[in-house]
Amino acid sequence: MIKQKWLQDKSALITGASSGIGQAAAIRLAEDGCNIFMVARRKDNLEKIKDRIASLGVKTGYLAGDVTDKKVVQDSVAMALELFRGLDILILAAGDALIKPFFLTGEPEYLRLLEVNSLAVVNFCKEAVRKINPGGSIVLITSPAGMHGAKGMSAYAFSKGGIVAFGKTLALELAPVKIRVNIISPGYVDTEMTRKLYGRLSKAQREKISASYPLGIGQAKDVAGAIRFLVSDEASWITGVVLAVDGGLTAGV
Repeated sequence: MIKQKWLQDKSALITGASSGIGQAAAIRLAEDGCNIFMVARRKDNLEKIKDRIASLGVKTGYLAGDVTDKKVVQDSVAMALELFRGLDILILAAGDALIKPFFLTGEPEYLRLLEVNSLAVVNFCKEAVRKINPGGSIVLITSPAGMHGAKGMSAYAFSKGGIVAFGKTLALELAPVKIRVNIISPGYVDTEMTRKLYGRLSKAQREKISASYPLGIGQAKDVAGAIRFLVSDEASWITGVVLAVDGGLTAGV
């Protein structure tokens, strides 16, 4: 007898799904039978991923737009609900980052990262929470910078630090309606964003970063596997946790 897939007939909305962790999560959940609705800015990427996901035999759709646009938030949730007739999983992986010394970082840069990394998360949760089925799951993404700080990343750390307290608070408030909320803290994962982010660093600086990871630099699929576990019924008694998926970076912290 073929064992039923972990997420068979579940439905998920995933932001940041055109690349990186969001894309890897979309594909990983689809492989487990989950219907996937994607939100990101790059339509061409979304169209390619949609074709790949559809080939796995699940329902899929997308909306190309900026997660900081409240209309995009409202429309994407409405479209997902119409397509799937329900919603079980919300994964908020859209984000941006910046490496810049504190004294050179201006207010517009702080505000931009807060909009993308923090306020968009709040807005998606507000729009979707009352529409997620009981037993559903929300996964938010923070960062070691948001947990412990990181030199040259004050704006990014500022925008990601609040995700932890917000996620834990939401977990407590949603527990009575059986919706779980967990937070993943990925380390340096090799994605388009991190290659762009760290591309201007010297070879010595990049080697120093790599050496700080006992298990080496991670891949987006490593984080996607952790997300898949947290949104499944195997994690039905887990809520309000911050799961470090960082190759041992923070093991000694």
